[in-house]
Amino acid sequence: MMRPQAEEVDEEARPVGRRRWRALLGTALVACGWIGCGVERLPERSEGSALWVTGASLPLSNDDYAQLGGVGIGELFVASGELSWSGETPILTPASEDFAPPRQMTATLAVGGTWSAADFDPQVAARQLALTLERWRLAAEDRRLLTVGVHFDLDLPNDRDVLQSFAECLTAVREQLNHPLALSVRVPSSSLADSAWRSIAEAADFLVVSIYGQRPGEEDDPADWDLTAVAERLDAMDVLGRPYLTEIVTLGAATLLSSQGVPGDTVTVGDVQGLAWNQDLEIRHGMTLDRGARQVYGFVAKARTSAALRVLEGGERLRVVATSTPIVAELLEELREEARPLHRGSLFYRLPAGGEEFGLSLSQILNAHHGGASILPDLDLDVDVVSRGGGRWALTLTLRNRNEEPTELSVLDANWVQVQLQGAFVNWVRPGHFPRYQTFKTGSDGKLYVTLRHADTFRLYVPMVKGADELVAGPVEIRGWSDGKPALLVGGAFITPYGGSLELPPKSWPPVVEDAGEDAAKAVDAP
Repeated sequence: MMRPQAEEVDEEARPVGRRRWRALLGTALVACGWIGCGVERLPERSEGSALWVTGASLPLSNDDYAQLGGVGIGELFVASGELSWSGETPILTPASEDFAPPRQMTATLAVGGTWSAADFDPQVAARQLALTLERWRLAAEDRRLLTVGVHFDLDLPNDRDVLQSFAECLTAVREQLNHPLALSVRVPSSSLADSAWRSIAEAADFLVVSIYGQRPGEEDDPADWDLTAVAERLDAMDVLGRPYLTEIVTLGAATLLSSQGVPGDTVTVGDVQGLAWNQDLEIRHGMTLDRGARQVYGFVAKARTSAALRVLEGGERLRVVATSTPIVAELLEELREEARPLHRGSLFYRLPAGGEEFGLSLSQILNAHHGGASILPDLDLDVDVVSRGGGRWALTLTLRNRNEEPTELSVLDANWVQVQLQGAFVNWVRPGHFPRYQTFKTGSDGKLYVTLRHADTFRLYVPMVKGADELVAGPVEIRGWSDGKPALLVGGAFITPYGGSLELPPKSWPPVVEDAGEDAAKAVDAP
């Protein structure tokens, strides 16, 4: 389409272009100070962390918000829309789904997208942005979101002219907002050493620095998960001289790889246990040796199968990268010990949506703040006698995880429940939710030896135990060597994320069903 012919415009009334505006702005900064003539900045951000949410995030209750406040997370960063461009005109498109808490919450509206490299008038662009952001603020208040700021989560290149353009427009947006809002910008960890970002630091009220982890879809770099680099990144932020939040990525993701290892789609819906239980997926053995403090799991399709919302052909792979509660707890402890005066808190990216179980849930984020035993699985083993008669007992075993923390995925035989019998032997086993079991006999040296007959011990193996999981095995039939009651010794051993281990110490468990006579016993058929 042809552009309409330009009318004659009075040169004095012509909008000021980016380069001419930059020259005029430089003169103004000298005369009025870098905050601009008469532009009132908000007080510096006070201490307090925040949680990133989207319209698809799992809903939170009033009790959830109370618990968040108890660990210093009193603000929401709400994904509100995307910035795009039509020529020199900025276009803000609202998110397809709105987030609405059950009570009033302090919120910052987060804007994603890109910044234009075109030459445009920053004042005109700022006016358009300010008008739209004001509408978004009023709409957010109707959803019980008390908006205190706007966060620009943009794809900004390390180009000095583009960054300067953004800084100028940011200052102009502040001037044209009807309601004072704190303006913040995300700084990638890879850009901390670039002096071109100083102009943005001066224009923003505070910054958000990517201190740990990578968001789904970003190019894999173990260095972004390196806890030993945290202090160095904080040093770089201190040089910028502005208050800042440290972004901690708690959302995990799976990347589809071709049989040749070429990366494809990245998905966030799925869970590691579901992949481990898929009979058409093989768990890749071995460890990922990099400097990143993270959980990395590999799966290879043995045949065509569905996993993580994708169809995999034989030979294709899934690579899961995520963090764990012990890692985040260690990071938070380091940030507390650093006690940097400009560090105001952390931004946790992000609260998962339904089915997004590769990363941390809300409970796990809270556990990372509490530390101690709360960052490990809370496992409990229960035994029930479902029938008895004729010197035989039919048992069920239930393994419960009483918190949200999972065990580590075991590619060997590291996660198991064990039952030792005294005065009885194993007749048969139905493993139920446990994929595999093994029977043993105790030798004269006290060691266990695999056997198929007259076993006095059995183990039930599981790849991993999810948070809040409940696994049931049974019935398991045991037969007594005599008329007396057999005794059970029940325990287990598991590995936990980030190199830990967890033992369930053996405990005695005598049958709880009293002898009701042969007529009252339920018949249990062997498989």
